[in-house]
Amino acid sequence: MDNVHNSPRPNRNSRAAGLRKLHKHAPHLLPQVTSGALSVNKALIEAGLRERTVTVPLSHPEKPPASCGGTSPATNSPVSPSC
Repeated sequence: MDNVHNSPRPNRNSRAAGLRKLHKHAPHLLPQVTSGALSVNKALIEAGLRERTVTVPLSHPEKPPASCGGTSPATNSPVSPSC
């Protein structure tokens, strides 16, 4: 027996790799992903297979992103913390 794959496996960050990981570790979320109700990324986060990340601008690293309790740029009003 050898460990050579006849078909290439998907890259780590690709949609196909995420679907493969969900199929193996969280098959109960696949129907929601294939129907479009849930993205691959959100399903991986919900399954605990990926951590939620945020983008912080280098120009203002001390200011938290709007998704982490900063202010919404559109309304300049506080956003509830979710980080």
